[in-house]
Amino acid sequence: MTQSDYLALIDRMSELNRSDPRAYRARVRRFVRLGYWAYSGHLILLLSCLCLMTVATVIVRGPALFLLVPILLATVVVVRSMSVRQPPTEGQRLSEEDAPGLYEDVRATALALKAKAPDAVYLDTTFNAGASASFRFATFGAEIRLHFGVELLLYLSPEEARSVLAHEIAHHCRRDVVFGAANDRLVQMWRNLMQPDQTGYSGAPMRPFLRWYLPRLEAMTVVLRRENEHEADLLAAQVTGNETTVRALTRIRAGSDLWLEPFQETYWPEAASRDSPPEDFLQRLAEWPLPTPEAFDRAVTRIAHKETGPYDSHPSTADRIARIEPGLDPRAESGRHDLVPLCTARSEGTALDAWLRPDVKVACLHAFDRKIAEEIGPTWPEKVRQWREDLARLSDSDVEHPDADAPESELWDKARAVRRIHGNGAALPWAMAAYRAGSQGCEQKLWLGGLYATVDDPRCIDLLEAASNDPDHEAAAWENLCRYYASTGDWEAEAQAYDRYRASMATENEIEAWLSDLKNDGHSVAADLPPEQRAALVAVLKEDPEVTAVYTVRRTHPVRNRQADLVVVAFSPAGFHVDRAKFVKPKLERLQGVVPLRESAVLWVVLKGSVQERAAAGIPGTCVYRTARP
Repeated sequence: MTQSDYLALIDRMSELNRSDPRAYRARVRRFVRLGYWAYSGHLILLLSCLCLMTVATVIVRGPALFLLVPILLATVVVVRSMSVRQPPTEGQRLSEEDAPGLYEDVRATALALKAKAPDAVYLDTTFNAGASASFRFATFGAEIRLHFGVELLLYLSPEEARSVLAHEIAHHCRRDVVFGAANDRLVQMWRNLMQPDQTGYSGAPMRPFLRWYLPRLEAMTVVLRRENEHEADLLAAQVTGNETTVRALTRIRAGSDLWLEPFQETYWPEAASRDSPPEDFLQRLAEWPLPTPEAFDRAVTRIAHKETGPYDSHPSTADRIARIEPGLDPRAESGRHDLVPLCTARSEGTALDAWLRPDVKVACLHAFDRKIAEEIGPTWPEKVRQWREDLARLSDSDVEHPDADAPESELWDKARAVRRIHGNGAALPWAMAAYRAGSQGCEQKLWLGGLYATVDDPRCIDLLEAASNDPDHEAAAWENLCRYYASTGDWEAEAQAYDRYRASMATENEIEAWLSDLKNDGHSVAADLPPEQRAALVAVLKEDPEVTAVYTVRRTHPVRNRQADLVVVAFSPAGFHVDRAKFVKPKLERLQGVVPLRESAVLWVVLKGSVQERAAAGIPGTCVYRTARP
């Protein structure tokens, strides 16, 4: 399925959901059951063949044994793929003794929604909240867990936290959590089966079905998740009131940009002066002041113009607010005018104070601070070294007045050092001096224009538009312009910049779709090559007249679980219709002298072709996957 087909499918599913949400929900449930039935049918077919081969082996003896062994191995693979390991729950489990206020609100909210109370509540270190289900066996015996981030509870008021709690219990009440966990389990079972193991069996008979089924399942569930969020918001509003629910939504959406990130920009440069990792991050965060009304005014303006993206599983905040309380819709001038004072008027105290006992709160903050210190411990010496190098680099300089006569490279180094220590505004004079003293290429334009954009300086426009002429910097340049126009309220220009940004990202989105297909097809997709070999590979490929495009993309290696560079190659359309063995093999033989074609470090070719055609091409260790360039 191409990207345009996928987006058209999402639009069609959205229309079905708008016309009859209840019928659409039933339709998605039936579609998920189809996936389980297909998996069960595959297993039953193998078991039937196994029984027949066993009987044939007893009757015929020797010859049938050669068929019995592969069928037995395939059956074992299918049964083993049903085992889906659920990740361990992170965070600290809170008992009723630890959090009497929390459990009192949980019981009251569950009673108001006529739902069973969740089985457990966990506290972690995120700026988020959620609900999850853990199955005791297969899809039976679900244990419902609520998760709250300590950073979020330090930011929200008790009333806002109760609205978030009601939203999560509403998901449990509507069985969204259990259904979502069952859907995720189904997808993981199929992906386990598609991964070739030592037996060589990778569910080949089911691949045509999965190429049809999995993209449609993803599109249908994306639309259903959006509707689930709307319904959970409405149920939460019935419990805590429309205004409280809207205030919680808006403050959470703006909180990371207005509260958490400014604190981190201040805290980490200060903490880098210590030899050991700091153990007071959350304790200092608890004392950080809340955003000002002026900051919320800018944030609400951004929220008003942020639309739901085609791949978003959650509706935009503006859509959610309009569904709860149309009079507060931030896209209307009157709604925006009323929403800002609503968000800045809140009661004293935090949700963490209201829900946890004081001694438990202190113990949790200390425990999580130690955990954060342990996580950053391995990289802390490098951070300290960088910070001290930055200080040494700036020791003989007046931070506010750069030396315009210094060499370009020294000025850029000091600009980066000032930015890391003192922030974007302080680095701007250094970047300007370096730009005036240097080559003024696209990379330098992007760097200086990005700094101008952070301080709402209109000089960023010409620089970033010039930087966008370089394909390597095009997406970043338009993204910075989007942020600048949104910050200054020029929404017409922001919409145009956003369109250019999306257009520049089309190639990357296309690669993402290819990667998704390749993962579903059960192959590794990373060409994990040293930089010099990768550069030589790309150079050879670009010389070939039948190669239409070569992309090098930084992605997480699906097997090694670390960052690796992926090389994706697109051939001309004519190449899709010639004999694969004649078309592909000479190209790979030509590349053999550049890079060794091995299973772990391989050129992954994107081509049409069935499994049989791949085998006919005689290319060991190379994935030739059926897809087409839009």
